[in-house]
Amino acid sequence: MVFGSATVTTGNRGKAVIESTGDQDVFRIKSTGGSYTVTAKPAGLGANLDIALRLMRPGGSLVAQAAPAVGTVNAETATGLGASVTRNLPAGNYFVQIRGAGFGSPATTGYSAYGSLGAFSVRAVH
Repeated sequence: MVFGSATVTTGNRGKAVIESTGDQDVFRIKSTGGSYTVTAKPAGLGANLDIALRLMRPGGSLVAQAAPAVGTVNAETATGLGASVTRNLPAGNYFVQIRGAGFGSPATTGYSAYGSLGAFSVRAVH
């Protein structure tokens, strides 16, 4: 069941903030049928939010998910913090869940989802 979801109209951006560990934001997408790409990006430079994206049917079953590997361009610029999925969707309502993610093993070269917080935008393109 989804509570407090906002609607993202095709081509427009929805915005929100992951404020604490365990927080998640959910957006509704109304498909008219066909191929859709859903993309979520953390806000601006110095982002701390590593995004995990899930595309779901109204009952909560998973259609697709993404949480890409993270890397760095240099000491100030990370890559792989955003997430994107492309799927052929029959007409109907779908939900996009965004939450903060960890990467790898916190004991070695990774990190937990604990500090994966911040503003983001999500967009669906048909």
